[in-house]
Amino acid sequence: MTLCCSYAVAVATPVHLNCNLTQLEHKADAKVDQTQENRQITVVFDEQNSALTVQQSGPAQVLQSVSITQSSISGFTNDVSLGIDRSSLSIVFQTYSAESTAEFGTCKLSAAALP
Repeated sequence: MTLCCSYAVAVATPVHLNCNLTQLEHKADAKVDQTQENRQITVVFDEQNSALTVQQSGPAQVLQSVSITQSSISGFTNDVSLGIDRSSLSIVFQTYSAESTAEFGTCKLSAAALP
């Protein structure tokens, strides 16, 4: 008797998150300024391929050193880092320049990316 098994491979599709950055924190010369903002970015992550991109107003940036776990998503480039807590979908989006900037907000699932 021969047993034959068929395995269905589930192909995970990338997940789109619309993120609303609501708090901006500037750090310069040990001084911290906080302001309120309302800026949208789109984050796309693909668990199967360990890929993470972020899109602001221009073209999407592909992040490096991507880590996707059950509790968090993170990645960075030379001048940007991104971290998302998967349980709350809270986000920290940091840009690095002469003045360090950190932006905080929340994300929600989306069917499609922003234009």
